[in-house]
Amino acid sequence: MLLVILLFLDLFVVTVTANSRPFTLQVTDHLLNKYWNTGTGHHEGLFCCPQGWWQTANTLETIGNVALSTEKSVLEAPFRKRIARVYNESFGTWTAYNLESDPPEDVSYDDIMWWGLAYLKAQEFCDKGFMSCEAPNGRGLSFLDSGISIGNFTWENSWNTTTCHGGYLWAHNKTYKNAITNSLGFALNSRIASMLREKKDSRETLYLDRAKTIYKWMHSKSGTFVNRTIGLLADGLDLKCNSKGKIWTYNQGVYLGGLVWYRELQKANDTIQGLINLEVKGIFNAILDWMTMSTDGSILVESSCFGNDAVPCNDDQKIFKGILARYLGYVYHANAASDPLSTQISKFLQSNQASLRANDTLNSTDSLDFGLVWEGPFDYTDALVEESALDLLWAAESTSKP
Repeated sequence: MLLVILLFLDLFVVTVTANSRPFTLQVTDHLLNKYWNTGTGHHEGLFCCPQGWWQTANTLETIGNVALSTEKSVLEAPFRKRIARVYNESFGTWTAYNLESDPPEDVSYDDIMWWGLAYLKAQEFCDKGFMSCEAPNGRGLSFLDSGISIGNFTWENSWNTTTCHGGYLWAHNKTYKNAITNSLGFALNSRIASMLREKKDSRETLYLDRAKTIYKWMHSKSGTFVNRTIGLLADGLDLKCNSKGKIWTYNQGVYLGGLVWYRELQKANDTIQGLINLEVKGIFNAILDWMTMSTDGSILVESSCFGNDAVPCNDDQKIFKGILARYLGYVYHANAASDPLSTQISKFLQSNQASLRANDTLNSTDSLDFGLVWEGPFDYTDALVEESALDLLWAAESTSKP
């Protein structure tokens, strides 16, 4: 009975306050009302372990961003409580295995790292006092320490110097080294080090050293994922340690996040600061050149699974663009507002948001259902497509504020 009352109150809050609430909150509530299974902590009909495991972690990070960006007010208290309940249900049900004693045989290390980042986002949320900081996984760890546990597990089981002199392996019993796993490892260790530094925790040094090792390897001859022709990260490395494969949006986004978080840790090193600034600008410009469409080249597209000759985007690829948009939001917030790159990123995100709402909704600009192609026209929607759109909406809204 209590759960029924709580769910009713959630829907009541959405109904009576929709017109006065930030649009991203309305979309978040719509996503949770339409797709979230409160009994199992995942998207109804689309996510079931192990399929969809990593997409759920991304959704948790996205709704955390929305909640953390919301102004504190009485009206938003029920929303924050709802996010806390979603976190507790999801991390309790979709816990990242008992990594130390019972690792899964079919593990993909990139999937686990997404959960590490989701744990860190939950720690940000609990640090604001909105919920308990003990992760509901039965292990007595905080969200931060749960994320650290994932960082340790992936480093100890996936970092490998046998081939290409370093790098994370993509999966258990696999030899392939791909961009997303290594970008995630870079971002995860950098973010852990940053959060530990904020808490004046001496463990920072270990994760900073790991981030430094990853950064150096990804800038070595053996660990360069960048396709030099276009200046963007390819999918992975071949047997000769050269970049190969398709160019996906999310690889660029996560790597950019790792760069700016690592840059924050290197404030005393002007050389590294300067090199990272140049690299971030170069990748962003390459995104504009190679990953956009429309008459003015301003709307993001997943070109590797879009177009007449491409295989349609699968359930992984549907959320790639949104991940890039989210990480462009992180880059913006890591830079000074006066930085010309911040202005460019904000303009780019605003253009994409405007196109999404004008051209890629189910029935009107006030619609809360969005499609896959942000330039339009609307094609279809589902939980994955909606989550990707929410990433863009949060990034655009948060970078439009003074």
